[in-house]
Amino acid sequence: MAQELFRCATSVDVSELSRQLWQQGIPHRIEEIGSWQFVTVGDDVDILSARALLEAWMAGEELQVQVVHSSERESLGALVNRFSDVPVTTVLCVLSFIGFAATQWLSIDGLLSWLTFQNFEVRGANMRVAPTFDAISEGQLWRLITPAFIHFGWLHIAFNTLWIIEFGRCIERRQGSLTLLGVFVFLALVSNIAQAVVADNLFGGMSGAIYGFLGYCWLGNRLRPGSLPCVPPALFAFMMGWLVLCMSGIVTMLGFGQIANTAHVAGLLAGLLAALGWPRRDGVST
Repeated sequence: MAQELFRCATSVDVSELSRQLWQQGIPHRIEEIGSWQFVTVGDDVDILSARALLEAWMAGEELQVQVVHSSERESLGALVNRFSDVPVTTVLCVLSFIGFAATQWLSIDGLLSWLTFQNFEVRGANMRVAPTFDAISEGQLWRLITPAFIHFGWLHIAFNTLWIIEFGRCIERRQGSLTLLGVFVFLALVSNIAQAVVADNLFGGMSGAIYGFLGYCWLGNRLRPGSLPCVPPALFAFMMGWLVLCMSGIVTMLGFGQIANTAHVAGLLAGLLAALGWPRRDGVST
């Protein structure tokens, strides 16, 4: 996704800034929305270097900046640094892999039984699932969140992890770690509880939160242009198409297992609600 570098009124001439960005090899886009214009750069651009050039332009100076692209930073240390500024996104990915390990390699009645919404026990070849809200009513409140970290296969974890990174790091860089954490907790609560109400079987996955992030970014960027990552129309259409395909039952028929459709829809609606509730911010932002 694109990173916002600068936004200002449409009356401001940013042609010189654009020229300097291109001279330094920084790919960017200038987009006008209403009375605002936004300058965005790609995720593979060193945003600190781009901002240094921006500050020089605003001061009327000329600054030679060497732009370092992600393709030039392939060392392990660089990879660690790339994720160190998005700790919540990183933790969400790590916990998702722990939940994946719980279904693949660990005892089914071990760690997994502490992550599911409902408690369960295995007796021989039989598994008994407790009533839906029994464990919650006994004070095991972490179960309201932890089903989001459970993943049942390689495709499941790979698909969800990619979207966690894509949405999570963009939100975290724009609005901070605490905001991302708060939004995630809200989305996980709503999507997990909704799924538990309509289904008495075990479920898991980050998809409800991912659809929530989609709705949060999509509506939030329309209500407050530039405050959140822009969701390209093609991506939004793809995600909505996948949602409809899952709800049609075709995905299950193709052998991908049962889909927690209620969690997806509830997460999306929760994301839209979160965007509506986020405080408005006016003025120029860098």
